[in-house]
Amino acid sequence: LKRSSKARASSGATSLGPAAITLSEWHLLDLSDMTFGFLDIHREPLIENDKKRGWLFGWGFSYVFTRACWELTPVPDVEWSEDIGFYEELMKKEVSVATVKVPDRSKGIVAHCYHPKVNTSGCEFSGMLRCGEAVQQEPEIGR
Repeated sequence: LKRSSKARASSGATSLGPAAITLSEWHLLDLSDMTFGFLDIHREPLIENDKKRGWLFGWGFSYVFTRACWELTPVPDVEWSEDIGFYEELMKKEVSVATVKVPDRSKGIVAHCYHPKVNTSGCEFSGMLRCGEAVQQEPEIGR
């Protein structure tokens, strides 16, 4: 719900300065066979070290940022890679951008879905190899 600035002021609420996070690990869901995986960017051996920055900051589904970030710099109006452009611009402006681990791997925050016939992002692959590790027990998501 939106509240007016007058309503925020009277309630004692303060606005937050620019700050942003992105996940450094997340669950994967392959929709073709409904199997789960888990990807930790920092530990993934299939991702070359010089590519990890792009993997950390190039997945907009894992972003959380304050309104002040959105007001400071617009999300680029482009067809591809708008998310990493947004975070790169924030970092150029010295906004605090942190990577965050999932607090409990058994409870999912997000499952990035992949379907080979309709996916446009390329998903979490290195060449033809799927990144991440298989998850034997389905994570609790949304419970």
